[in-house]
Amino acid sequence: MNTIISLLILLNLLLCSCQRSDKPSSPIVTYQKADTQKEEAADSLMNVPDEYIFTDTVYLISDNNELSIQNSYPKGGSITYDGEQYISPSGVQYAFATFWTRIINATTDDIDVQIDFPSRPFELGTSNESNLKLFLSLDDISNEDFVSYNYGIEEVKSFLDEHFDKPTSLERTIGSGEAFTFRTLMLSQNAGGRPRAALIKKEQSLYYKAAIEPHASILFK
Repeated sequence: MNTIISLLILLNLLLCSCQRSDKPSSPIVTYQKADTQKEEAADSLMNVPDEYIFTDTVYLISDNNELSIQNSYPKGGSITYDGEQYISPSGVQYAFATFWTRIINATTDDIDVQIDFPSRPFELGTSNESNLKLFLSLDDISNEDFVSYNYGIEEVKSFLDEHFDKPTSLERTIGSGEAFTFRTLMLSQNAGGRPRAALIKKEQSLYYKAAIEPHASILFK
């Protein structure tokens, strides 16, 4: 039976109360499927064709307080439209894929998001020493980018060369009724298969899950 490789990376994504009162930060307590999301959050959405959305999940934080997370299917396979493959500064060739994640804050509080990807590769535990690396892109994303090659990320080679041996991270506050979208770049070596990635919930925390199917599973916390 095929198994799915799962990279679950703790994102230190904190959901905290940022109202004018001085009440302490409070984490997500309960996750349940919700049927609706607040109109003000929906108004902030960009139009994304359904065929690009891998998962679309709404979590009920408390009464009428919902957090929605959308994750895309991969785009890419090469760093340019004409099929150029990425070769690292040391001469190693990698397969390439791009993803986006959108967080929709339909709660009454601001959400502080901190995401950190380390510089090291993640070993996949196969006999051919396969691995993958993850990077965060902080560039703005527009409606046109959702239907563009590699979701609109430009100068991919320059970006990967600059960040290849460096950690990447982001910090962002998402206001009540606002949405925020970020992109993830994935490099994989000796790991043929279907790339997948998603921001997910696990118990009371949020994690980033990256996958090349099918391989043995790896859990990072």
